[in-house]
This record gives sequence, C-alpha cells and structure tokens, in this order.
Amino acid sequence: MLIIHGENQIASREYFLDLRTKNPGDILDGDNLTLNDLQSKLNAISLFGETQHIYIENLYSRRPSNEKKAIIEYIESHNPLNLVIWEHKAVTTKAENKNFEMPKYLFAFWNKPTLKNFHLALQVAAVEQIFAGLITGAHKKQDKKTLKEFLDIDYKNKTSALPYDLKAALEFWLIKTHN
Repeated sequence: MLIIHGENQIASREYFLDLRTKNPGDILDGDNLTLNDLQSKLNAISLFGETQHIYIENLYSRRPSNEKKAIIEYIESHNPLNLVIWEHKAVTTKAENKNFEMPKYLFAFWNKPTLKNFHLALQVAAVEQIFAGLITGAHKKQDKKTLKEFLDIDYKNKTSALPYDLKAALEFWLIKTHN
C-alpha cells in the first residue's frame, strides 16, 4: 500500500496520475467507499490471473464515520500491495507514504514578494500555483487594492487580453508595487 499526500497538491496529483497511467486499475471514491466494496475489489483477480491495482482518492479526508474507521483499520492491518491512496492534504499513517510538501521558495516569495524570490519560486512551481498563493495571501490580509489588481490580471489572462503571459504580468506587478 502506498499513500500519496501533502500540501503540494500539484506534485502529488501528478505522481498519482503517473502511477495510474503506468499501472491501470480501478479508481474508487473515498467519500462513498464501503468496506465490502473495497474487500471485493482487493480480492478480485483479472482474467489473466493478475491482481488489479486499486486507487482511492480522498479516503482520509472523508467525514468521520464507522465505515471510514473500519476501512482504515482493514487496510492498515492487511497492507494490500496493490492499493494506492491519494490525499489532497498531509496525513499521518503507519503505511508507506510519499509526502509532497510545498517547496520553501514558495513560502519565501509569498512572505516577501520580490523579483528575485519570484524567479526562485518559478524553479519549483508553476506560475499559476504561485499566483494562486499570492491571491490567497492578499485575501487573508483583506487587501482589497491588491485583490483588485490580481482580479484584473486574472481576467485579462483568461480572456487573452494581456499582451504577455502570466509570468510577465506578475513580473510587471512586482516591479510596480515592490520598488
């Protein structure tokens, strides 16, 4: 069993989708999964005598219930090798897991948005992820002026009204506001 999780949803999701592409199998929704469904999928054998991979999304973030508790106890006690679980946030578990944390350069940029920090952040994350973090920070600070600027950049980017790409738009914004 492998659990893929962490705050860096983009990297963890890419890894999960890559595993699914390389090893096709059944995909189960953790919110609606029952123990009986999981057991029948884990015990099923393909026509060629091979065990199928089972992929579950968001089991640990499911609302608390007796069913969720029973499923987690079952998988932790049986540790099925053909099971892969993806979570959109960090979880603690005894099973083998891959934690995808947010790179430190992102936090450095979000805490101190400078052109230098922006270029360091671009080395470890997509410009869209960096922009989303800036928007979240402005929203938490309730900075209406900055939020309006970001809304304008986002709208123009999505309607192809910007004469340049999102990276250049953020560079111009940084030069204009942080000099």
